[in-house]
Amino acid sequence: MVRSFVLIALCLTQVSHFVYAADPGATNPTAESAPTVPLESGPPAESQTPYGKEKLLVPGFSFGILATLFGFPTVFRGAIEVKYNNLLGLSFEYGRIPTIAFAGVSVGYDSWSVTGKVFPFKKAMFLALGVGQLAFGGSRTQIFSSQSTTASLTVVNTFVNPHIGWRWISKRGLVFGMEVGVQIPIATVTRPLQNSNPLVSASDLESLRAEIDEQAQRFGRIPLPWLAALQIGYVL
Repeated sequence: MVRSFVLIALCLTQVSHFVYAADPGATNPTAESAPTVPLESGPPAESQTPYGKEKLLVPGFSFGILATLFGFPTVFRGAIEVKYNNLLGLSFEYGRIPTIAFAGVSVGYDSWSVTGKVFPFKKAMFLALGVGQLAFGGSRTQIFSSQSTTASLTVVNTFVNPHIGWRWISKRGLVFGMEVGVQIPIATVTRPLQNSNPLVSASDLESLRAEIDEQAQRFGRIPLPWLAALQIGYVL
């Protein structure tokens, strides 16, 4: 009898093992369930705020006006600029200085330039290359054989100006900047002499023309520093 119970117990044990092996979903009442560990999520990634003004008229494009207060060779300049995606920029600039006397010749000039800019870090610093013209105007009044005349001459200098600069822009659109580089002449053209008195002889005018042209060419054919020590503007 005892042997019969032992055999039955062994058979049930084997059957139970067979059921657990055949049914993975079956649970073993004697097995301890492993505790569930919740997965920890990391902190959310910080969104990168674009550099410059927060709200623009056209998304991705910024339009600005800029005034150079202390520059060289033109002391005061004004510019309009457009920038795309804080990466590429384009500007048009115009400047003028009043006439000054130099070696007996009154000299004045104005300039314009178109400049392309690249902002490699999409921040304040940029690399730029501009092309433009600088027109030197020289005039002198002289008396020839009791005849007074004022002769004027203009030398137009085409140049390129590689430079580096910075545009610091606040969230509200206020701009401060500076630039430094060099202005390199690539072509010079002398316009015809203008004479205020037709009674003066051509030979007398020629000597006067040569003197004015010498002073104008002195400024028009040499590389000059390109400097903007202080720029102030606003981004629309």
